[in-house]
Amino acid sequence: MGVYTARQEGLPRNIEEKLKEIPYIDNLLAIKGIGLVIVSGFIAEVRDIGRLDNPKQLQKLSFRALFDAVYVELNDPDFGIK
Repeated sequence: MGVYTARQEGLPRNIEEKLKEIPYIDNLLAIKGIGLVIVSGFIAEVRDIGRLDNPKQLQKLSFRALFDAVYVELNDPDFGIK
């Protein structure tokens, strides 16, 4: 197994460990149908939700992050396949 293959296989575990460091992550993962892929895309897009002034801003950014994640899944035939 090559170095890059080993790193790629460990990536989901590393992402999950990093996500657990975020205080509100359990609330996001508790939403039905939302998993690590969507949450990690959301966090990457939105970053710190504490900087937002109102729920409308969060709603707008949430839709954009969700759209981007779904777009990648639908348009990349190798996405999520091991």
